[in-house]
Amino acid sequence: MRDERNKSPPNSVQFEVHREMTKHDIREYLEKIYEVKVLKIRTFTIEGKDALERAADEPWLRTTFSTTDFDRRFAFVTLKDSTFYFPDIAKGYRSKQNKEEEAEKKTALKNETESSKTLGIPKFFLQ
Repeated sequence: MRDERNKSPPNSVQFEVHREMTKHDIREYLEKIYEVKVLKIRTFTIEGKDALERAADEPWLRTTFSTTDFDRRFAFVTLKDSTFYFPDIAKGYRSKQNKEEEAEKKTALKNETESSKTLGIPKFFLQ
């Protein structure tokens, strides 16, 4: 979880992890994937809320059924002499989006010049 408002030291990081991961699993994951040394791990679990709901597809029925949200598990990790940098997961998406925008600009510019030729308007009026 990336939070710029958090005033924690640079060697501590907060994660939301799968609810079945143990502290040992979290330590192995961080050391093998991100190659950082873990000093201490604290975890806690927030239990999901219980609720009563009606069937959405049959609103005329007055029967209700109980539902429970999933439990959420958080890990507070203290690193040993290093800082953690979150990976930029939108990097490939942003580059693809920039390419699409450039292609749209080129087609729009091409359409403008073609329309100016058909109307007989000089180019210097368009700039």
